[in-house]
Amino acid sequence: MIRLQSEFAEAYRDISTKFADQPLVLPKAVASIPVFGPILDEAVTQVWNDPELRKEQLKDWLEPWVRELAGIVGRIGRTAVQLAVTTITLFFFYRDGELVLEQARRGLRKVAGEPADHYLKAVGDVDRQFNMDSPLIDIQRLS
Repeated sequence: MIRLQSEFAEAYRDISTKFADQPLVLPKAVASIPVFGPILDEAVTQVWNDPELRKEQLKDWLEPWVRELAGIVGRIGRTAVQLAVTTITLFFFYRDGELVLEQARRGLRKVAGEPADHYLKAVGDVDRQFNMDSPLIDIQRLS
């Protein structure tokens, strides 16, 4: 983002120095349009020939775009980090899933006592039934 802002600033400086020597004047055909000609001529002369006003106008135009671009880059980065954390978590659950399940059983037995195995079996049955009723499984059964 900072590089993009510096690129914009450098391009602005180049354009400003290139056109600073000669003021911008509207063509006579445009300036002679009734009602709009004088308004356009005044606006162009005011914005183009006043470097501070031109700088402020350019900043007002670019600021929302730069802010939105920074938000998009931030969301992409946040999504990439979430994907990495999820992938690492799934890897360790896949690798050590039986150990985690055994530790959960022991902890539940300490809290719930003897019915802990029945609770875990009920949770497993509900989970298995839910996963078997998912649309993805139904599509696979039809194939």
